[in-house]
Amino acid sequence: MIRGIIFDLDGVLVDSLPCHFAAWREFLGGFGVRYTKAQFVTEIGPSTRQLMAGRIKRHRLPVTVDEGVRRKEALFEQRLLEGPIVFEGVRRMLAGLKPYALAVATSAGRRLAQSVLASAGVAARFRAVVTSDDVRDTKPAPDVFLEAARRLRLGAGECVAVDDAPSGISAARRARMRVIGVATSFRRSDLVGADAVVKRTADVPGLLRAWQRTGRETGTLPATPRRPRSG
Repeated sequence: MIRGIIFDLDGVLVDSLPCHFAAWREFLGGFGVRYTKAQFVTEIGPSTRQLMAGRIKRHRLPVTVDEGVRRKEALFEQRLLEGPIVFEGVRRMLAGLKPYALAVATSAGRRLAQSVLASAGVAARFRAVVTSDDVRDTKPAPDVFLEAARRLRLGAGECVAVDDAPSGISAARRARMRVIGVATSFRRSDLVGADAVVKRTADVPGLLRAWQRTGRETGTLPATPRRPRSG
């Protein structure tokens, strides 16, 4: 029986990926590094700290990881103020999912995730928000999804994960959860491993109803692995 739904944040609940790309492009451009949309798309999934550490090393940037993260996130938050970022239909969808326990599992840091959820006006709908600050390893490791299930007091087999990126889908599969892919950031063919793929997040309830009708909701999955240690 599905009792919980665990959503990724960027690209699933909020259309914030353009803000992230613009922030990274401005940050790297300040050091004379050209950054393209094609590069950005291939790097969706890991945490900002992971990406920052790699870019500092690759381009020999004269900043620490902490300083780089602060500067990039400040640029991102400036762009949040430019207009609505919630995907169409998401607020209505969340309001209609009252039978389920809801959580967010994101590779973003806690402060940034809370800022995005507050700006979107949906923070109160989630019983748990798990970020890269709460676990040892971020996606594609399963830690954020398993920790979200733990905070909802549910087993992984009772939860459905909703993610838009291959790394997130891989993480959810490793957590032994059913996975719904959302084709907002990648093509359907890129979301390998998802049990189903929808065009937009607002289509998730319809898919859950279809699973209920066909008995898919009560299907079994392999045993849940050991839950990760919280960081």
